[in-house]
Amino acid sequence: MNEMTAGREGKCPHQRGGAAKRQRPSIVAVLPWLFAVVAASLALPVAAESPPDPGAEPPRRLAPDRASQARDFSEIDARLRQGSWADALGQLRAQEKRLTANPGRRGEWLARMALAEAGSGQTDQAVWDWAVANALATGLFTAAELHDFGTAGALLEGFPKRQPGQAPSAMSIEPPGPEVQQEIKTRGELPPLAKVFWEPRPALRLEVIVDEQGRLRDPLVLSARSGEVAYTALEAMRDWRFEPAKKHGRPVATLHLLVVGPPGQVPLDKLIALSPETKAIEVMLRRQQWRPAAELAERRWENLIDGTEPGGEQAVERAALGVAMALRALARAGLDGGEQVAWARCRWEAAESLLPVLHDLDLSPYGRAGESVAAWRWDSFTAPFQPYSARPGTAEPHHQVTKPEKIAAPRPHYPDAAKKRLLAGRAILESVIDVEGRVRSPALAEPLDAGDPVSFAASALDSVCDYRFRPAVLDGKPVKVYYTLTVNFEARFH
Repeated sequence: MNEMTAGREGKCPHQRGGAAKRQRPSIVAVLPWLFAVVAASLALPVAAESPPDPGAEPPRRLAPDRASQARDFSEIDARLRQGSWADALGQLRAQEKRLTANPGRRGEWLARMALAEAGSGQTDQAVWDWAVANALATGLFTAAELHDFGTAGALLEGFPKRQPGQAPSAMSIEPPGPEVQQEIKTRGELPPLAKVFWEPRPALRLEVIVDEQGRLRDPLVLSARSGEVAYTALEAMRDWRFEPAKKHGRPVATLHLLVVGPPGQVPLDKLIALSPETKAIEVMLRRQQWRPAAELAERRWENLIDGTEPGGEQAVERAALGVAMALRALARAGLDGGEQVAWARCRWEAAESLLPVLHDLDLSPYGRAGESVAAWRWDSFTAPFQPYSARPGTAEPHHQVTKPEKIAAPRPHYPDAAKKRLLAGRAILESVIDVEGRVRSPALAEPLDAGDPVSFAASALDSVCDYRFRPAVLDGKPVKVYYTLTVNFEARFH
């Protein structure tokens, strides 16, 4: 293979050493962005990115045993109603990993932490955790349920969730203007930077208030890759302090939109070193020669898939396959027709799984294809996140989501180099099944071990884009859901 990540030659700021992995996004890699935004008190737009649809529903999780999960919290709720604050805190901390293992449950866990802290006299911590819990989840507690928790519930009831762009009750927010002196950060350490090259970008949009005492308060998560990404960012910000903004010498509260991990605008040849074949395809795309570019990109993809020898250098192979997949998507996006667009979208999202730095690719040189692809960068799902389990205090969920039903699953291409060695394997992928039964945002769910054929992973990502499902249904209507797909590669002796 001729493609290498340019960072391996000291040109790419995104890459670090280590095996290729698909892990939970690490917010520490982007906290310098967050620090710079907060310290400068800037309200930033989302660069080259459409704002999330405020009415959009995030994909739903298919819970294996919701009643059991509700019982997990019911035991803790009983301790909280009894006023056993220390016992509840201890149980919540000891079981944090288990209780928050499923996406969407962090807010439920944190709401109970806030109650236990309020009952223990830790008011400031309780108010912050309560605000973050409400930013991460909906349907936590009704007013009647909060009353069941005595003085702790009454305290939290006095801090309802605010609406975007609005001040909390009994507080006024000073709009930006020439008379307002910006706040200055005075305390708050950033975690050590530990970005892993193959991790997805932790895109995140927050709205926060810096109050008259120079504290961050009432955070709202406008959109994020996941609740855990948002939670990790807000945990890092919990103890930050500022010299507050001032107007005519008087401290005032201010409102800020924070954007973490917006798309970059880097040319392709600055992201990776291009082979002559890839350069030729890229030139065709710039000239909007969609069909010849699509044909050449397809041949390039087939040659890479079949020619990738198992046991090679994974980073180089993964970069080459990722950029080839991306160029295929761009070429097809330039062609007319709804099916071409659907085909291209899934491949672009799969390419970002193989090569996450594609998030920073400048798409403007590629005309209408670039415009289409720019809207398909990794989704930032609108918050607050759909609770994973049943509502607290209930044993049964309010709604049942039926699972998608697979109706078409073409066999994946078995790479020639692996076939010659009679290798077998499998790829486990995370995905979203949309309301039309198409696969969206396929990504590797498990890191590749040393020696794993990268071509198996790439072929699996490509093949699932052609799967079709009867979509999941909620209350008689199709809904999009997260879904795990397993693609097997079986050695054949004929």
